[in-house]
Amino acid sequence: MEWRFLYTVETALRWAANMTEKGFAPLVELVDATYQKGIKVAKDELEPFEQQRQRSETLPKWAVTIVSI
Repeated sequence: MEWRFLYTVETALRWAANMTEKGFAPLVELVDATYQKGIKVAKDELEPFEQQRQRSETLPKWAVTIVSI
């Protein structure tokens, strides 16, 4: 299924829930809350996840790929 067929939230959630990575299915749920601006997580709290992030050398700093380990 291509992304252009994801016309509804329900369809997108079902599609995402059916993906697998190395035999593991994701936990998919809709988050419809509004987040406050300016809230940050401390660097020491993010450090354990740094090995899973791959930053782009050409895109802005927020453009990251998260890989499974």
